[in-house]
Amino acid sequence: MFTGVTDLNQAKIQIENLKKAGMDEPKIYYRRNSYRTISKPFAERSDTVLYMRKHKDKLRPDVYVVDLEKWCPNDTYSDEGYYSCE
Repeated sequence: MFTGVTDLNQAKIQIENLKKAGMDEPKIYYRRNSYRTISKPFAERSDTVLYMRKHKDKLRPDVYVVDLEKWCPNDTYSDEGYYSCE
């Protein structure tokens, strides 16, 4: 997970920045009044750690890892370009 902002346009800017930096499959999730930009999901936490080490110069210093299935078990895609967590 990379950022948490309250403005969808700011989240979209973060997505574009991540794509330009070569980050794979970033997405926006809306949860608890905040838009979160998230990188691609990983099967194993150890894969996530390796990915973060490899790309640390492209990441924000406040980046953290979550289990997406627990953090957002029921998501719905919005036409506005983000997933909403139920």
